[in-house]
Amino acid sequence: MQLPSLMFAQTQTTLPIMGRHQHTMTFYKLSCIVIIAVLVTLLLNTEALVTWTQNLPVNPVSDKLFEAAQKWHDLMDELGLTIVYDKLREAFRFFQGL
Repeated sequence: MQLPSLMFAQTQTTLPIMGRHQHTMTFYKLSCIVIIAVLVTLLLNTEALVTWTQNLPVNPVSDKLFEAAQKWHDLMDELGLTIVYDKLREAFRFFQGL
């Protein structure tokens, strides 16, 4: 007994208007966006980084990561960069309430 072929399995993954390297460029752009988002998060939302390292399984590596994250958070707090994130979050919550 032969199963019927599925129509979606026979479709092409690229559109005719796309170039040969379109998928590579899309991946490159996505990678850049992710890297920028991670860097902004590391600079502005250091509290989340500390929380994430606290939730890691306990071992010597995670202890060192937690210490580094805590030092990074303290440094960003001294520089005043955590205030920017707090104000942005406050504004976002205000607009959510409208």
